[in-house]
Amino acid sequence: MDVRRRPYRHFGIIVSTVMPLIAGCSRQMEGNANPLYDEDDPTAYSLELKPGSPVVWELDSLSVPEFHSSFYNREDSTFYYLSDNDIIRCPFGDIKAYRKDYGVSFSNFCVRGDSIIGIKYNSNQICCYSSTTKEHEWSEPILCNAPYPPVPIARVSPLVVTDSVIMYFGEISGEPEDETASNRPTLTVFDRKERKFRYSVGYPEVYRKGNWGGGILRWVYSDFNEKENSFVIGFPISHFIDVLDIGTKRMERHYAGSRKFRVVLPFSNDKSDNPGAREAMEYVARTDSYANVLYDPWRNLYYRIAELSIPDKTVLPGFKKDISVIILDKNFKKVGETEIANAGRNFRYGTFVSHRGLMVPVDTTEDYLAYRTYLPSERKLQ
Repeated sequence: MDVRRRPYRHFGIIVSTVMPLIAGCSRQMEGNANPLYDEDDPTAYSLELKPGSPVVWELDSLSVPEFHSSFYNREDSTFYYLSDNDIIRCPFGDIKAYRKDYGVSFSNFCVRGDSIIGIKYNSNQICCYSSTTKEHEWSEPILCNAPYPPVPIARVSPLVVTDSVIMYFGEISGEPEDETASNRPTLTVFDRKERKFRYSVGYPEVYRKGNWGGGILRWVYSDFNEKENSFVIGFPISHFIDVLDIGTKRMERHYAGSRKFRVVLPFSNDKSDNPGAREAMEYVARTDSYANVLYDPWRNLYYRIAELSIPDKTVLPGFKKDISVIILDKNFKKVGETEIANAGRNFRYGTFVSHRGLMVPVDTTEDYLAYRTYLPSERKLQ
C-alpha cells in the first residue's frame, strides 16, 4: 500500500495523513463508501473477541438499568451511572449496586477523588459536587462564540479532568448549510487557571456532502489515552479514526472501517430536509454506521463499535441493533473484528473497558444491571 505523509493545516490543528484520505463521496444517495473495504482481509486478522463470564449487579427497587451517562473509575474498579437524579455505584467484586440521590442531572460526568464533576446540558454549565456530602462546590458557565457550540447530550465520550484543564467532546443537532470545519467544533478544553474555553476539531469534510439526519450520526465518540495524552476520535459516518495529541495538537488519521458494510448512507442529499421523529428513528435503525471508540490500557488495544443496520422490517421505539467490534493494535493497525448479537439497548452509553475486558451491556429485567465480558484472543490464521 502506498503510504503517504502530507501535513496540512486544519482549523488550527496540524494533521498528518497516515494513509490516503479517501473520505468517500455523497452522489445521488451513494453515501460515504469505505475506500479500503476490498483491501481489508479478514483472513489476516490475528485477534478476535471471545465471550467470558457475565457480570451482574442487583439493583434496589428505586433503581433502573437504563441510563444515558456513565463512568468507570479505574482507581477503585467501580462503574457509576446516572439514573434520573441518582448516581448508582456498581463495585466490581460486589453483587449489589448502591444508589445515592444527588438531586442533579448530568449529561456527562466523572468521579475524581472526593468530587463528582459533570455537565448540565440544559443550563450549559460545568458543576462540581462533593461525593460524600453532596454539597455543591463550584460551577462554571460554558461560553462559546462559535455559531454551533458543542455540548454532550449523552455520555459517549469521556469527561477528562486534570488539575489544569477539563476536556470533553460534544455536538449540536442539525444539518446547517453554512457549516465549516471551524464554525462547528466538537472538542472543548477549559483552562481551569485562566478560566477560558478553547474549541477545535471540526467534523470531517464528508459531513458537508450530504444530510446525515442531524441527530445520532452527528454524535462524537472518543476515548482518552492518559499515557499518550491523546484522544482517539470516531465520527459515525467516517471509516477512519482521528488521533489527537493534546500536547502538540497534531492529529493523525487511521483506517478503522468495518468489513460488515461498504457504505454509510445519508438521510438525504438536501441539507434542508428535516426528518420528523419517526423518520429520524427509522433512518438510524436502517443505517450502518459507527459508534463507541474505546482504549484498553490493560492490553494496549483500541476497540471501535460498528452499528449494523436492521433488516427491512417494522422499526419500533427501543429498537436494538447488532454490533461489530473492530480491534486495533497500539499502532492503530486493524487486527480483528468480531460481531456481537443481542447487545443491550444501552450499548452506546454503557459499554466500557475494565480489568476484566470489554464490557458490553445486555438487556435483562429491571432488577439487575448485567454485562457480558469479551476478551481479545489469538486467532488462528487461515
